Amino acid sequence: MEEAIASSIIEGASTTRKFAKSMLQEKRKPKTKSEKMIVNNFETMQYILSIKDKKITPELILEIQKK
Repeated sequence: MEEAIASSIIEGASTTRKFAKSMLQEKRKPKTKSEKMIVNNFETMQYILSIKDKKITPELILEIQKK
């Protein structure tokens, strides 16, 4: 969770760590571009963890990029 928040802030998301963490923990629907960025980063990182044992292929990378 912290990595997704930090990554989003580095990429320009306008938020505080406290607010972002609260939003993710409470599963609130994102309302702003910054909030969407945080949620997308978090969900993508969760997805990557769920497929960590899969062989990395060009198709898998494209699948991840679509998320």
